[in-house]
Amino acid sequence: MFYGDGIGGFTTVEKHTDSMGTIRYTMLNSGKPDATSHDAAATQALLAHIPLVFHPSPANVVILGLGSGMTAGEVLHYPVRRVDVLEINEQVIKAAHFFDDWNNRFAEDPRTRIIVQDGRNHLLLSRMQYDVVISEPYNPWMAGMASLYTQESFETIRERLNDGGIFIQWVNAGRMDWPTLAMVGKTFAEVFSNSLMMVSPVGGADFFFVGIKGNDPLRLSVAEGNLGFASRSKVMRLADARLLYHLILTDRVAAMFADGVIHSDDRPYLEFAAPRHLYASSRGIANELKQRPRISEATAAIIESSSNLETALNMAELSTSMFAPEFPAIDLAAATPQQMSRYRSLVREFCAKRVIENYMMFYDDRSREICADVQTGFIERHLVDSPGDGRAWGELGAIYAKRRQFDKAYMALERYIAAKPDEPNAHFRMGVLMVMRKSFDRARGQFQKTVSLNPDHTGALLYLAKLSLLEGDKAAAIRKLNQVLAVEKNPEAEALLRRIE
Repeated sequence: MFYGDGIGGFTTVEKHTDSMGTIRYTMLNSGKPDATSHDAAATQALLAHIPLVFHPSPANVVILGLGSGMTAGEVLHYPVRRVDVLEINEQVIKAAHFFDDWNNRFAEDPRTRIIVQDGRNHLLLSRMQYDVVISEPYNPWMAGMASLYTQESFETIRERLNDGGIFIQWVNAGRMDWPTLAMVGKTFAEVFSNSLMMVSPVGGADFFFVGIKGNDPLRLSVAEGNLGFASRSKVMRLADARLLYHLILTDRVAAMFADGVIHSDDRPYLEFAAPRHLYASSRGIANELKQRPRISEATAAIIESSSNLETALNMAELSTSMFAPEFPAIDLAAATPQQMSRYRSLVREFCAKRVIENYMMFYDDRSREICADVQTGFIERHLVDSPGDGRAWGELGAIYAKRRQFDKAYMALERYIAAKPDEPNAHFRMGVLMVMRKSFDRARGQFQKTVSLNPDHTGALLYLAKLSLLEGDKAAAIRKLNQVLAVEKNPEAEALLRRIE
């Protein structure tokens, strides 16, 4: 939809219609997705709402990094006087207009000032004081970005904040190890001793470091008073301000990251550590977070006072409104008819937003059937207008198979293979269907075709190992399982191999 060369590379906007007929936009910088109309809504919206909900009287706000403009648009739901948006790349500013349906048309609001400038330099040279600073730069593993996470950069931001001002820094730890994240946390806490760390409600590795200039904590009474402004959002539904406390991982950031090192201009460790661990696993971060100092008694009291079924449903509503990939697990054993009705309404909304592969995330069989009905209806309607969409036929076939409507599933997967004969997953899904129908010879043929198109397709290799075991060929099964483990750490393959040997 858009292409432009800018100071930091090239910017593109892509338009994509998914299997359910939903039109999605993605902004990419030098080929890396940096903003979306749907899947990244949680990060883009919460960067605005967390500081604005908790500030008693926000007047002047500055945002470092424009992206799709959704964060700026969410800020404008509040009674602010001025929003300065710093973006170094003019092409990003042009591209943001493709997101007008989601960004509250921020550029047309007279309170908005778009400034083409390096964000850190602007704060160094400007005399402007702000009540809220929002920083959402590119990931720190991109060249030059680590300079926005240094101690000196955070100190500059602190100087530009009014007393009681709030600073929020987005960090994605999906491609970090623990020492790299600890470096960011340690540096942040060194400048903002009154700080906390929050996590996105939709899962993943999106974290928010929140620093307050002064000694006052975040006040629930302030948040409750600002809830009406948050309710104006079209991309987030926050039913209870206490939900934000449930996102707090720790309000003892200095203690959490005590073993980190300081990242500074003179010693820019992050500039090298972040790209070095670009393809490393981040699983260790979750384990480290669980073992370290967490929350104060005051924060724990607020969380405990709102830990009930109604809060769980409110959190499910928040996650659903922000395009979460997973539906929160909720125990509805003691639910009233009204609460069960609300739950199933949220299931319908959730399943109308993306194709779901794991229906077991829902509480009961009726909710799973509701999801399947919704998904089937959307995909079938989409295929009326786009009968050549092979992947949509594949999604539909998978849903039919789960519902044990095997003839319909076979027909849909045949259409998938006809449309995309060289796509490994087309043959893999047909193979799974054949296994369900106990047609093992045909299943083997489909899995072999899958592997011929993608030798590292671990799903097909695992099925081929199981089929070999059915025939009593342990040697062939062992070979296939070792192929799986050469590609990835797979607990099922490991367990099966131990059982055979």
